[in-house]
Amino acid sequence: MSPDMMAQMDLQPLSPPPPNVTVNVPPKWHGQGIIIAASIMMPLMVLMATIRVYSKCYLPRKWTFDDYVFLLSFIAGVSLISLQVALMTGGAYGYHAWEVTVGDLTKSVLLRSFVLQVMAGPLTWAIKLSLFSLIYTAFQPLTYVRRFVYAGIALTGIYYISSALVNAIVCGPRPRGGTDRPAYLAGMAGPECGDSAGIIQIYSIASGAVNVICDLYLFILPLPAISKLNLPTRRKAGVFLIFLAGAGACVMSVVALVYRTKGYSRERSSWKHDTTYQNMTLTTVTIVENSVGVIIPCMAPCAKALKHASTNLSSYLGSRMSGFKRTSSTDPSSKEEKELQPMARRILPNGQPFSQTDTIDRMLMQFPSHSGEYEVGQSRAGKSEESRDWA
Repeated sequence: MSPDMMAQMDLQPLSPPPPNVTVNVPPKWHGQGIIIAASIMMPLMVLMATIRVYSKCYLPRKWTFDDYVFLLSFIAGVSLISLQVALMTGGAYGYHAWEVTVGDLTKSVLLRSFVLQVMAGPLTWAIKLSLFSLIYTAFQPLTYVRRFVYAGIALTGIYYISSALVNAIVCGPRPRGGTDRPAYLAGMAGPECGDSAGIIQIYSIASGAVNVICDLYLFILPLPAISKLNLPTRRKAGVFLIFLAGAGACVMSVVALVYRTKGYSRERSSWKHDTTYQNMTLTTVTIVENSVGVIIPCMAPCAKALKHASTNLSSYLGSRMSGFKRTSSTDPSSKEEKELQPMARRILPNGQPFSQTDTIDRMLMQFPSHSGEYEVGQSRAGKSEESRDWA
């Protein structure tokens, strides 16, 4: 395409306005929701991740493999949200398609859009890995949980990586290997990638469906095991609370799927394909969804750090005001510790000791080092079958 033709095309709007709609001059930006969501969720993620790292490094807990998985998930979450904010707050996005021109699709906008299109799948998978790792670490002795975790990681990994390859091939620069703006424009805005009824839009809807299924899978998987925990009521409620927070991610993924389906259309009226505007709500929802996925593995360490800080503060204030330190008899947790003591030093059905490092305690991170273990409640009729699972 000649420079003169390219200059004329750059002056054209991305789509004509709908009937009886007046184009705003100057155009109005509609991305406030993204700024609000990112401004709340990003600092919250960083704060809770910092507390988790502090809790694992400076409180009496050792660094384990699931902590490395969490760091990978945290980096993926920050990277994904940063890419989304960078794309949606600059260039053509955030405006109605009839309020911006082709010239607003600069090379930087097209490049960020392409990178996000390709990396969204693998980064989302990395975020979900920390949730799989949390369930695996908490219920590692249960064979069926381990198998379901392995299956979930493998199936979601295959899908998200394949989606990245498809997006890279279909939306890549045209001709292949091109690095200038026309090459990226031909790829991202071309009929194969930009068609509202094309393969990429179908893949987008499929990705939304996979997100919903995966979030429900992660939400339901630990519930049967949690219901059988023999723990004091307050601590059992705390375990439920941690995993029930995943219900928020499920709701966000369902809402995101609804907005993904709105982008699919076989109608030829280009103003109905208002992609630059419709993506704003979808991006806001996915920011919240992915942030929740990073925050959930931090909830137990944050509770541990808060309990540690409150105990030290209470002891300090008690010693300053009453002249003596809080004793174990006045410790609010002493009652629960006494309830846990009868469960201590349990032996698994296969005759092996029930190691504390293989139990829900590793996830909760709220039991002192001398506290007891937990067991999964079971009927006498089912003991033999459960024994094979724990072996």
